[in-house]
Amino acid sequence: MLITTRGQYGVMALIDLAMRERLEGGPVDLAVIANHLGLSRRYLDRIFGQLRRAGIVRGIRGTGGGYTLAMPADRIRLSNVLKVLEGPMVSVGCLGDGEHCPRSEVCVSRELWRELDSAIQKELDRHNLSELLQRHMDKVEHVASSASCCSKRGK
Repeated sequence: MLITTRGQYGVMALIDLAMRERLEGGPVDLAVIANHLGLSRRYLDRIFGQLRRAGIVRGIRGTGGGYTLAMPADRIRLSNVLKVLEGPMVSVGCLGDGEHCPRSEVCVSRELWRELDSAIQKELDRHNLSELLQRHMDKVEHVASSASCCSKRGK
């Protein structure tokens, strides 16, 4: 199971959106997020199109428009975001959509992959956007306080 840049950047952009929404209030221009994360605006447009169709974000047109979360951040599960952006998350093809190996009835390794997929799904279900945002804010605060501390020592 490989999470592509679509999934990685989608999660990063949602964290950025949630942070800006919290700090600034109101819709956030996707160009601001793209610039801040150093990502292609076009690529984020495609990602946010998928997220919008799935009801995770809402697009607002016109002056002062942009994107907002379509629901509270604590209701946006990481598992849902990745399912929207990546599709079914399976470690091997025989667990996917109807691909069956003739040995699937007796295959012990298939059971192992199913257990692995289940554990990964449970872990992804445990995490929501609100939690990821808090982790991000804590890291930013820690880095800022460390930089402040180090600059004081240098004087």
